[in-house]
Amino acid sequence: MSPYERKSRSKGMYGSCIAVFRKDYEKVGGHKRICSIVTDDLSLGKLFCANGIRVENFLGYNTVAFRMYPNGMKSQLEGIAKSAALSMQLLNTKTVFLIALWAFGLVLTGFLTPILLYIHHPLATKFLIGYILYVIQILYLQIYIGNFGIVLPILYFIPTAYFLLMLLYSFYQVKFIRSVYWKGRQIKVGGKMKMLAAITLLEFFCGSLMFSYWLGKLVKKDITAVGDGNPGAFNLIQAAGVKIGLLGVFLDFAKGYFPLVYFVEKGYLPKSYIIPAAIAPILGHAFSPFLRFKGGQSIATTFGVWSATTKFRVSFFYAIVLALLFVIPKKLKHGGSTTTEEDAFMVVLGFLIVGVYLYLLDFSAYLLTLWSLNLLVMVHKNKEKLSTFYSAITNK
Repeated sequence: MSPYERKSRSKGMYGSCIAVFRKDYEKVGGHKRICSIVTDDLSLGKLFCANGIRVENFLGYNTVAFRMYPNGMKSQLEGIAKSAALSMQLLNTKTVFLIALWAFGLVLTGFLTPILLYIHHPLATKFLIGYILYVIQILYLQIYIGNFGIVLPILYFIPTAYFLLMLLYSFYQVKFIRSVYWKGRQIKVGGKMKMLAAITLLEFFCGSLMFSYWLGKLVKKDITAVGDGNPGAFNLIQAAGVKIGLLGVFLDFAKGYFPLVYFVEKGYLPKSYIIPAAIAPILGHAFSPFLRFKGGQSIATTFGVWSATTKFRVSFFYAIVLALLFVIPKKLKHGGSTTTEEDAFMVVLGFLIVGVYLYLLDFSAYLLTLWSLNLLVMVHKNKEKLSTFYSAITNK
């Protein structure tokens, strides 16, 4: 058990095998008190704790043995899908972090080790050591928690992939469909604010996927070493060529467009809820945890977000404005290239013009709010270049 759960004053229980005193059960009101909650085992344990009744969890080694889902894959799918996402909400945040950390290592070693070994990568040996350590740990744990044979622990990336799919399906049911299916019943769960928080987190995660940077790594190019050092699609074009670069542009655009347009079109994000979900992928790209929160400028992702929220109207206008702004200095320089500081200034200036466009054409207030937040991110990511550009023009 997690050290944080062990010390917690509020503990859940394991639904498949619960032993309680009848007087304690009747004292707290039993399942009648939690009849509307899907994760009844965890909630019942917390109900006992709230009434001063001690709760302890034990491993069933040499004491209890049973098949958890005797009806096969369908009941297993329903069981995991109904409880995985909901159960996480009832755990201590620090416990969830430890689980996520362990699972991250599991996924990383499980999926990357075979690939690295196949391509004879220098890191293959280190990943193989990590893989073997996970196999040993899983073999040790199954002594106490279940009989899974020898093959699955050795090929643990297979059940890991299966469980991740189940977890995503559970997340989808709880946060978007807001209902789960269990033993022939459709049960309503969740609420609007929880759904908004879930969508916002998902949007941030999508935005934080640094496709252009990773594409550069795949073709052995460090895009942070060219141009302005930005880990974005336009530096990928300089470093790896137009074909790979355009793929990066599309992927950075797509992560801002497709998830958001899906949630908007399906009605999960009414206008009053759209702002945090829409700014999230832009923030995800600008402050990606995959690059130690030092992401890109979010230009392509910005185009994706505004294409989703305005059906391409604003993004198309911004593209025209940028095209005109970039043509002017090239004409003045007789075809010469612009500096990165000049580029930054034109990107921000173009977006300021977008704000005027939104105001004059009487776009909704929520879009003006989104524009303001987007502008703040843009200015912050370009502040050093803007400062250099300002100093250059004032010192002339």
